[in-house]
Amino acid sequence: MRDEKYIILVVYLGLFLSSLILFIADSILHLVRRYRGRDAIGDVTKIFLMPLLFLTLFLAFKTFRFPLSYGGYVFLVAICYTLGDISLLIKAKSIFFYIGAFLFTLGHIFYIIYFTRFGITLWGLFLGIAVFGGEYAMFLFKVRSTKVGLTPYALYAGGVLALSIAVSMSYDNGSIAAWVFSILGVVFFGLSDARIAYNRCGYKESSDFFIMIFYILANVFLALGVWFINVPLGFFII
Repeated sequence: MRDEKYIILVVYLGLFLSSLILFIADSILHLVRRYRGRDAIGDVTKIFLMPLLFLTLFLAFKTFRFPLSYGGYVFLVAICYTLGDISLLIKAKSIFFYIGAFLFTLGHIFYIIYFTRFGITLWGLFLGIAVFGGEYAMFLFKVRSTKVGLTPYALYAGGVLALSIAVSMSYDNGSIAAWVFSILGVVFFGLSDARIAYNRCGYKESSDFFIMIFYILANVFLALGVWFINVPLGFFII
């Protein structure tokens, strides 16, 4: 019986390490291709970013035998973000950009539900409104004159704002590591999405290379937030 458990552990560990290595390799290859410009290889590698990241996260919980509370919401986030990436790659019609934005917003909503289920604090709510609300106002001020109109950007950025505030007020979960990593995640998400909006408005402030760096970091930090909200920090010290 003990040998069987050991074999299962080794199998899961191998799957976890393989998934982690594939995610790192896919991320590096994607960033290299984006640094050189947009091409088919860069598009294909982008499609696999979220599936590999979330597969690594789920395998980590299985490998180290920690329960993933409310894991269904995290799975829905993975689905929405993956489909959102695919939609944003379709250039034939602009409608796919809005479909992608909707899918990402839906993913943000599932993340909001997930993080707030662990508890909320009023001071975190006020902090989030003050800090991220100010950033949201500055973003709207900058894109207010776009030909597309302010409404689409205001609605999508509102989803990022809601996620940021939800993460900010989720400090009540009892894990400072989870809170810090999650805050970093929403900060980088804001940096990535704001630069996509600025580019579409004609400012051309950032290349796809930097946008994707911010995007990958955002999701890695949020995944670490999910890990530490379920796993005690002392696990790595023992």
